[in-house]
Amino acid sequence: MGIRADTREELRKEEITKIFGQPTEHDITKMEKELTAIAAATPSSLGGGNHGHAGIIVEDVKYTTMTGGIAFVNPPNPGFYPTIAATVSAGTRAREEAIHKGTVQEYEIFCGVEAGLKDILLKAVDNDFVLEIEDETLGFLNQSPKAIIAHLRSRGGTLDFADTMKLIEERDSEWDGTEVPQVYFNRVTKAMEQLQRAGINSDLNERRDKALFYLKNTGEYDPAVREWENKTAATKTWANIKTFISSEYAKENKQTKATAKQFKANLIEETAEATEELINNLTEAHTKQIETLMKANMEAMKEMMALVKKNTNNQNQDKGNNDKTKAEKKKDREKHRKRYDEATICKHCGNKHPYKREDECWTLEANAASRPSNWKPNK
Repeated sequence: MGIRADTREELRKEEITKIFGQPTEHDITKMEKELTAIAAATPSSLGGGNHGHAGIIVEDVKYTTMTGGIAFVNPPNPGFYPTIAATVSAGTRAREEAIHKGTVQEYEIFCGVEAGLKDILLKAVDNDFVLEIEDETLGFLNQSPKAIIAHLRSRGGTLDFADTMKLIEERDSEWDGTEVPQVYFNRVTKAMEQLQRAGINSDLNERRDKALFYLKNTGEYDPAVREWENKTAATKTWANIKTFISSEYAKENKQTKATAKQFKANLIEETAEATEELINNLTEAHTKQIETLMKANMEAMKEMMALVKKNTNNQNQDKGNNDKTKAEKKKDREKHRKRYDEATICKHCGNKHPYKREDECWTLEANAASRPSNWKPNK
């Protein structure tokens, strides 16, 4: 493949946040930001050479402001070969050919980046919202990423009254002194930029005065407020108040940390001294208490050892008794087994009953009265 195809293929590996359904102003703004970052990552000498191919996405006026007046101009197709007069020297011809080769390469890279960005963009939105500008034959071939984004804005991706009211609320939100100033200023600036898209401009002097008012309301920056008020009118700008408040916040934060650190050190030292004094005061009394406690513990240990010894003797005695009982039981079992083995089989029931005579057999009706309640005859 060539430079254009390789560049396009490489960019298609990138992804942006998928938009589901109707794109909103917020969705499109986020899309522009993500696409701009991708475009800027591919170097280019176009548009001043410091922002890569960001000019493919960023609006012309905004890009020119960003670069200090340098516009991003899409390069034309330089053709296959430079136009060179036949009478020029060989050195001049070689130089012109080299320049043309570089121009061709820059053009091919630009086309690859533009096509890749378009692929990423179209993949991120539902086709229903770009179907109107898709040519039946060419598809989106003649549509630039900027044109597609502009179409999405014109078909619902613009701010309505609910969006603008929310943005005005964010722009006018207070700073309470606990939030890092830069976070507050970023929120206000972002809201103003989005409101400007809807044709609502914000008074920067009003923004400046509100920020100073919030700073004064904290009650912690009175010297800083007086310092600001003593500045010349020309220096009291929105840009300068942001820098001023952020600087004062940083200094106050450092002083607070230093004070807290010193307070902690003093507290530790005072606590250590108090602890040492308390230990000294308690040592003598505790020594006597410890001696008494140790004496009591020794007595308790002696009593416990005596009980253990007594318990051990009792256990040994019980063990001897148990051994004797086991021997007697074994002897009884052996005696019973011998008597059973030596007994004859009863002619009445067919069993052995070594402790009854044959005439005492329960099978005989004469012995019915002595039968157990659960007795059953064998025959």
